Amino acid sequence: MGKWIKNAVFAWVIYFRHEVFAAGFGLALLYMTVLGFDLVTTAYAYSQGVPPWLLGLLTGLGALNGMIGALSFPWLCSRLG
Repeated sequence: MGKWIKNAVFAWVIYFRHEVFAAGFGLALLYMTVLGFDLVTTAYAYSQGVPPWLLGLLTGLGALNGMIGALSFPWLCSRLG
C-alpha cells in the first residue's frame, strides 16, 4: 500500500510540472462549471443563432474524434513510445 501511495504522489508531481498542466487543469475546471460541454453550452449556442444542424454536426464530429483518439492511442504509444 505504501508503494502505491508513493507512486501516486510521484505521478501528481509529474503532472503539476508538465508544460501543458495549466491548459489541462483550466479545461478541467471549466468542465465543472456551467460553461462545460453540456446542455447549458448547447442552449447558449442556440440562443446566439448557431443553427441546430451545425451543432449536431460538431457534436458528432467531436464524438467521432474522441473514439478515434481512444482507439488509436495504444497504437500510437507502441509506435512513438
